[in-house]
Amino acid sequence: MLPDWLKAESQTEDFWSTYNEFGGGRREPAEEAKCRFNVGAGLALQLCLDEYLSCPQLELIRGGESFRLGWDDAAHWFPHVLRWEELDLVGRCAALHDARLPHPGVPLLLLARFTPICVGDDVSAVLPLLDSAWRQVPAVRPEAATSHIESLDHRSHGFVWSETDRGHMIDQDEATRRAQRFDLYSLRRNGSEDFPFEAMEQLRTSARQTIASTFGPWLEGDRGGEVARLAEVAFTEADLTILPELHTALEQSGCTNSTVLDACAAGADPVAAAWVIESIVGGDPGALIRRGVGGTTRVIRTPHSLELVLPGPSSPDWRVWGLDERLRDLGIGSASPSTSLSRDRGDGVIEVVESQASIKVRGDLGAAVAVIREVLEGEVPEGTALFELRGDQDRRSVDL
Repeated sequence: MLPDWLKAESQTEDFWSTYNEFGGGRREPAEEAKCRFNVGAGLALQLCLDEYLSCPQLELIRGGESFRLGWDDAAHWFPHVLRWEELDLVGRCAALHDARLPHPGVPLLLLARFTPICVGDDVSAVLPLLDSAWRQVPAVRPEAATSHIESLDHRSHGFVWSETDRGHMIDQDEATRRAQRFDLYSLRRNGSEDFPFEAMEQLRTSARQTIASTFGPWLEGDRGGEVARLAEVAFTEADLTILPELHTALEQSGCTNSTVLDACAAGADPVAAAWVIESIVGGDPGALIRRGVGGTTRVIRTPHSLELVLPGPSSPDWRVWGLDERLRDLGIGSASPSTSLSRDRGDGVIEVVESQASIKVRGDLGAAVAVIREVLEGEVPEGTALFELRGDQDRRSVDL
């Protein structure tokens, strides 16, 4: 469940800019919260938030036990821990338990921070979930939602899942890691002794059982048979025009769950309708969504990594933060100070001779460079240089 203050604040853009930027947004501190998403059989995911939203922590609850899965802050983060199938299942269970937590919705957006889009993930099933969830928060500008979505995409960083006898594990292609200069941080890696692999598999199994047992009573007898028939038609033909009939059949079979009935009502969100239909027929999560039901025209833009080099002893921070604000406002990227080079002048004084900033942009590189040029015009010393990072030790000069 979500505390009342979080339900209210999650409908504002300031909340999400703060939550997704390690507490760096414009939001005022609130209070600590523990958001528990039950899946059944005493298993749950629990998101722990501090008052500044600067270090979210994710736990797995099993009975009286608590396992730390991951955390995300600006210092030493380990956020890459959930698979999209798992997040989808948890969101479904949370919505079935509490109609005030629609799926896709705020729970999915909160937990997505811990759910990277990896090589092999079916984005045709993932992106509709995210787009549908952001539609539940209309105060967030489309370009801000796009930025949040694209920040989850780690395919260009070589993140990939594999299934082992211990469960699913995440890893990273080493050549890609070096080329992209981006590291995977996860407790859920091969050889890890700190991750509860068995408990995670139990959570996944329990979620599936909870969904099946919730829908089961509405599929019994003649009236339940009509529910199953209509859902099978919708699933097989990827056709939601049959929803009003399915809604009526569910009511007649004794369904009173408002999450399920609302998903089948006229004008319902197609992604919500799709997961309900998938659940009725026992289809894999995303099986109907990836076939275009509730589909999205969204295309994740190509990422580019840039390095800005500023000569001289002056601090570049104020220039870089101004650039960061502009790129974020446009929804095309971000910037942050990274490293500096220093030398001893010979009299015991250490001076900075060069400062560097990391710039991440998506989409048209030329357009992004034009924005960088506009923001920095007249504000940087002679000799300032911009480079596109193309691989390990490979960078191309970009005209400023």
